[in-house]
Amino acid sequence: MLPTLAGWGILFLCIFLIRYFLVQSYRISTSSMQENLQPGDYVLVNKFHTKNNPGRNRPVLFRSPLVADSIHPPLFISRCVGMPGDTVVVTPDGFRINHVAFPYPPQALLPYLVTGTLTDSFSGLPEQLKIPRRLLEVREDGLHTVLTPFEEYMIREELTDPLQPCLARLLPGSYSLILPRRGQACRLDPLSLHFYKEAILAETGEKAEFREGKLFLEGKETSFFFFSQDYYWLLADNIPQGVDSRYVGIIPEDHIVGTIWWCWYSKDKNRIFKTVR
Repeated sequence: MLPTLAGWGILFLCIFLIRYFLVQSYRISTSSMQENLQPGDYVLVNKFHTKNNPGRNRPVLFRSPLVADSIHPPLFISRCVGMPGDTVVVTPDGFRINHVAFPYPPQALLPYLVTGTLTDSFSGLPEQLKIPRRLLEVREDGLHTVLTPFEEYMIREELTDPLQPCLARLLPGSYSLILPRRGQACRLDPLSLHFYKEAILAETGEKAEFREGKLFLEGKETSFFFFSQDYYWLLADNIPQGVDSRYVGIIPEDHIVGTIWWCWYSKDKNRIFKTVR
């Protein structure tokens, strides 16, 4: 027996509700999560928000929180490393969450600078060690490339002691901030305002004004702000290529689409039907 019109309507309604609230498929278009995900991969995203979604250290899909992107916010992928209320310290070797050290994951792609006598011979090392060639760019200060921590280890094993300083990791300096929790008072200083600015603008609209590293609400200077949402700190595995909290600031809960759960199609057959971690 063919479904009635009402039956088709209920079916389409169920599909719509599942896609809108529970699970939806997305196509990956960036390299921010190499080596876990590649451009062209198709993944399922768990959109049902719970205490563990988004979960710590899980890759998530999120919308840009920048006020300038509010009409048509682009989607990005990064790893959730900081939860509401956490103190996050970003260092050249990784990050610390509530004083617990989290080194960059082995698959993280980090920027490196090759200088001196190593410059001429370096291009043959990745091929010799079966390391994928992703970036090899000559600039004024030397040869720029990207490697995982394990690939750096393999290359250093091949270098003599005089050549070790010729391979240097390029990462920003350390900084620390507290991730806002709904209803919690956050102290403001020039550094925290840099990361909180877009969130404060989104929550207050035209009431907020920033001058000389200070916040003014309706013309009055304030050194604290009470946020109305929970916020997260996201970092891409592919450090040089990813768009994450280093650039767009803290990520509000309502801009997180969900946790990336499962890869159901990829040109790499080893990724198909695999859980994304």
